[in-house]
Amino acid sequence: MTVVSKYIQAQGIGKLLDRLFPTVKQNATKFSTTQIMLAVVLASMADVYRMSRIENFTCDPLVQHLLSLKEDIDQDTLAGRLKALGQRGSFSLQEGLFRVTGKMQNKSNLSYITIDCDSTVATVYGNQEGAAKGYNPYKLGANSYHSQLCFCTEMKLILNSWFRTGSAYTSNGICEFMKQTVKYGGRNT
Repeated sequence: MTVVSKYIQAQGIGKLLDRLFPTVKQNATKFSTTQIMLAVVLASMADVYRMSRIENFTCDPLVQHLLSLKEDIDQDTLAGRLKALGQRGSFSLQEGLFRVTGKMQNKSNLSYITIDCDSTVATVYGNQEGAAKGYNPYKLGANSYHSQLCFCTEMKLILNSWFRTGSAYTSNGICEFMKQTVKYGGRNT
């Protein structure tokens, strides 16, 4: 996790998150939005996905050191702050990450890139919002999400992703997805 945290900081992602989501300090504010978002990123890389487990994850002394936390982040704070970002926050994050990706591509000095699109299925258990029955080769008939992904083959870099319902067909929206990818994520195409 130390290596991942250093890479995130070296790419300026922490500073980007601070600019995109400035934290309004109030009496009850103990954590910046950046700390919360990076806690979720590090937790997901450690295969921790539930809010209650992310709370436990932030109790770890290494995680607290990496994120400059004085205490663990409780699940209500995690959920509330992420929910408050909403769809507008999601779009802001995506545009910010497009800028980071574009800088990485420009530094690579590649004269062209190969764009590879694919979709992936993630099974869910329960009635999560947006989950639906559709193509699911891992668990037939189960609710799932069917995300669209786009990679730069030469750099092993994700250029774009769309989170979609499980009933979405693989190529649904591919034209709009590619237009967005080329406009923002595929700067050297």
